[in-house]
Amino acid sequence: MPSTTFQWLSLVGIIWLQAINGTNTNFPAYSSQLKQLLSMSQVQLNNLAFASDAGKLFGCFSGIAAVYLPLWLVLMIGSTLGLIGYGNSICWINTVCYVVTIRNFSSDRQVAVGLTTSYQGLMSSLQFVSSKISPLGNLIGILVSLLFPLLVPVSMKISALVGLWHTKRERLRVYHLTVENQTPNEERTDNEVKEGENNREVQEIVFLNNLGQIAESRGCSGTSSLVSLSSSFGFFGRLMPSLMDYFYRGQCRISRPASMVALMAPIAGAFFLLLNKTHLALYISTAIIGVCTGAITSISVSTTTELFGTKNFSVNHNVLVANIPVGSFLFGYMAAIIYHMEGHEHGKCMGMECYRNTFIIWGSLCFFGTFLALILQARTRKFYSQKAIE
Repeated sequence: MPSTTFQWLSLVGIIWLQAINGTNTNFPAYSSQLKQLLSMSQVQLNNLAFASDAGKLFGCFSGIAAVYLPLWLVLMIGSTLGLIGYGNSICWINTVCYVVTIRNFSSDRQVAVGLTTSYQGLMSSLQFVSSKISPLGNLIGILVSLLFPLLVPVSMKISALVGLWHTKRERLRVYHLTVENQTPNEERTDNEVKEGENNREVQEIVFLNNLGQIAESRGCSGTSSLVSLSSSFGFFGRLMPSLMDYFYRGQCRISRPASMVALMAPIAGAFFLLLNKTHLALYISTAIIGVCTGAITSISVSTTTELFGTKNFSVNHNVLVANIPVGSFLFGYMAAIIYHMEGHEHGKCMGMECYRNTFIIWGSLCFFGTFLALILQARTRKFYSQKAIE
């Protein structure tokens, strides 16, 4: 079996892992019901949301393990930790997925990373659709979505077999011609083909964790559809840099930090758009935040490998994402305090004032993140200019 077929099969396996690993995006769909069922305060709900991301604080251990241990063992450790709690396993599974992708697709790193991470953002939409159809339709939809990526390695295997058959047939034809023409001085040659960050993510996680309460406070009952919308646009956002990288390869394109600047600014604008009380503003803002944060998620992995190399990527990446649970807790706690102050004695808040100040703070933080991305762009401009020449 050609090595490229093995590479694509590994990519299919990673897509399946990422699809299973994307269940944390479902939290906003049931957070309001969970809060009501367990009689929790908004602060307690924020603590629960933080627990699902707390494992990223210790992500450096998975990065170190990926350097010194076989990747299959790292994956088994992550799976075992996942039995204890979801937040414990996410970094271990993501580390294995990213390392394998970067190793197997070094020349098409951005494309492969975008394909794998996009499925993580799609599963919430699939689960939302599954709740609206029959069990049989649900089963068929899940099987199709998971088996569809297998078309690539299967088609490559068939193409390789057909090519091998044509090669053998051509060699046999040349051999017969050589014997018939009796040209002993003619030499045959065989040609072988060698087949050879993070402020944005904090804001996304905090926004999604509070999406159920945001919708409820504004009198919007479509929380599940909002989660599905964010998941769907996140899918296309993660896929977008890969498509751009593939179709504009070798042509003049903006650097990764410059792309982050272009994507951070709309997120800040989306938070200020939420100050508009209409449901349309809520849906538009959710879509913008989903597509932009999805794109930056895909870009950030490639940026890490470009700036720090691939040798210690597993450690570098997990050090960078360690700030996410800290920021998620602090910003989420701030939103919970404001929500509690604006609510009544039972801890429930209704109206635009519940999150008005929170949106202003989040939008301002995103503008500050855009400024930091500009600084990164300025400091790496020379590096990317030299890279473009090479």
